[in-house]
Amino acid sequence: MKKYLFKRDTLLATACVFLIMGLFSLLPLNTHLFDPIKMALSDLSFNDLAFSVIKSHKDNGIDKRIVVVDIGQSSRADIAATIDSINKGNPSTVALDITFAGPKEPAADSALRSALSNTKQLVLAEKIAFHGDSLQSAPNYFRTPNATVGYINFIGEEDAVIRHYSPSETTADSTYQSFTSQIVRLSNLQSFEQLSHRPQGSTLITYRRDASQYLTIDHAAMLRGEVDLSVLNGKIVLVGLANTNANDIEDKFFTPLNKKFAGKSTPDLNGIYIHANILSMVMDQDYTKKIPGWLMMLVSVIVVWLHMAFFLKYYIEKHIWFHLVVKSVQLVSAVLFIYFGILLISKAGIQANFTMMLGGVVLAVDVLYFYEGLAQWLRKKFHISTVFPGDHH
Repeated sequence: MKKYLFKRDTLLATACVFLIMGLFSLLPLNTHLFDPIKMALSDLSFNDLAFSVIKSHKDNGIDKRIVVVDIGQSSRADIAATIDSINKGNPSTVALDITFAGPKEPAADSALRSALSNTKQLVLAEKIAFHGDSLQSAPNYFRTPNATVGYINFIGEEDAVIRHYSPSETTADSTYQSFTSQIVRLSNLQSFEQLSHRPQGSTLITYRRDASQYLTIDHAAMLRGEVDLSVLNGKIVLVGLANTNANDIEDKFFTPLNKKFAGKSTPDLNGIYIHANILSMVMDQDYTKKIPGWLMMLVSVIVVWLHMAFFLKYYIEKHIWFHLVVKSVQLVSAVLFIYFGILLISKAGIQANFTMMLGGVVLAVDVLYFYEGLAQWLRKKFHISTVFPGDHH
């Protein structure tokens, strides 16, 4: 293998691999031939394997800083009574993952407005939407002077896996903070300042806990006096819809914690638990680091170059074993890439994109056939030397 590493043919064949991959990426292909595969794998990230298969989050304990209060399908009157009960527990911050669009029954609305006004550190939720360069929000009907408001939008909500979120959005004249950013700003200013100094744009969510790893209280039990309100003292209390019924998908989203990581069938986690994971990540400074694209490109070139030298050796010197050996090497390499990617994300919190590397190794064999024909033609036409023998097939 060593004698082929710096051969001109090895270097040019490797260059051809990346040239062809680049050309493929530019082609506006429009075919339905691979739709079934695309539907199953289009939203698959090998990082999801660390959560759904390896279950790297299972060893994490309950985050005692956050309490979730499930209000189910409660009326506004019940929500008001629940907020009053929560306030008696002296939480640090109360955040409602609920959007109230407009008025309903006057007495219930009045009671809810009063309960919210009596909440010391309150965060309410709104939805936002971009219209050109401007941003518009659907105002929360119960927005009060003492309330802080944040948007609850995730990135890719429509039938997509929620892997990223945006901590803030900036327009020409203002900046909007997300629901979780506002909670952190009120409850943990140091973490908020650290978040503010991070690069702008989408942030990969580090999922460390599923629904069972956050203390969840049923609002009805709270109203019946069955809950020791001291568990809320100094805690961030998230109020919203939280259910563990797999058949109830209201306000549920696909996440990397989904047990079925490819071709997902049903959403697996309520939005309130996604917000809880974001809060845990920000307060722990547990951000996923991403290997720069240029570095992955450099590593991909080196890996494909080494594979090409190995393939070329067997193609020329041991052609009878060529197909068996290279297919085995491609399979082992693919498994190792995926395994290494899982280790990076689960153990070191580092995200790496092995798509180019894996694609290059898979494409290398077919490019080698093409390159041999090109090299033979160049030798006959222009007398350019090549490592391929003239009678090789």
